[in-house]
Amino acid sequence: MTSVAPPVFKPFTLMLIQLGSIASDKAANLHHAHKMIMKAAKSNSDKRPQVVESFNSPYGFVHFPAYAENISYTAGKEYDIQASVSESVKMLSFAAKEAGNWLIGGSIPERDLETNNIYNTCTVANDNQVFFSMCSPARDITAAYHSWGHSMVVDSYGRVLVEADENETILRVDIDPELFYEVRAGIPVTKQRHFDVYPYIRKPGFSLI
Repeated sequence: MTSVAPPVFKPFTLMLIQLGSIASDKAANLHHAHKMIMKAAKSNSDKRPQVVESFNSPYGFVHFPAYAENISYTAGKEYDIQASVSESVKMLSFAAKEAGNWLIGGSIPERDLETNNIYNTCTVANDNQVFFSMCSPARDITAAYHSWGHSMVVDSYGRVLVEADENETILRVDIDPELFYEVRAGIPVTKQRHFDVYPYIRKPGFSLI
């Protein structure tokens, strides 16, 4: 079996958009999110990743059924953005192309048409000595649910590199991969595993990551 080399971890600038002014009008919410994405892009000449969180609906599970969208992504298949019926996914796609950036569109409510289940859709992170970013909505004390705000980026040592307050804002932080490699070399938890002590790790289907 031919092994595939991991991608090269290069320095980059990460931007978090702590979005405010989200109300009951989805079209207005998407317009505001797009406006903030473009604002962040203008100050990000490196064309590096941006993250925006909870942008198409008021935050809180009670709102999710009314704002949930059918994304219909199938793993392993290319996603047809032109055929997508998701307004939010289309906005993110077009905004990413317009800005020339990688764009991570935080959690949005998604509806599974087969089960009618509602999911708060985004990504999952593992504790593997990585840089960790947490993007929150801005706080709205008039809403039923009060977000904490305080979006932040934490380095591989667990040190906070940048942190917002509770208001709408855009955070910018430079990510240096040398620190990532330094931490993993000093505390090699991904390599120094005692399989003799924990035999169940060798069982088929078991994974630590």
